[in-house]
Amino acid sequence: MATSPDGGEFLCGKELTGADIMMSFPLEAANGRSGVKQDKFPRAFAYVDKMYERDAYKRAKQKIIEAEGEFKTTL
Repeated sequence: MATSPDGGEFLCGKELTGADIMMSFPLEAANGRSGVKQDKFPRAFAYVDKMYERDAYKRAKQKIIEAEGEFKTTL
């Protein structure tokens, strides 16, 4: 994220790409299961939080809740 092109907020620049979606899964897992602390990796945590704030993420989360009855980011 520190080397994102054009100072973008996402991995490949200023726009969300498939790379961001693919990286969100391991980052969510690390956030929830690894014991990694926010103070050590603030950019990674801020990046995941930014993904959570996206309307598309919220819609997808709601669809999972409707289909499965709950939503969780850990396995």
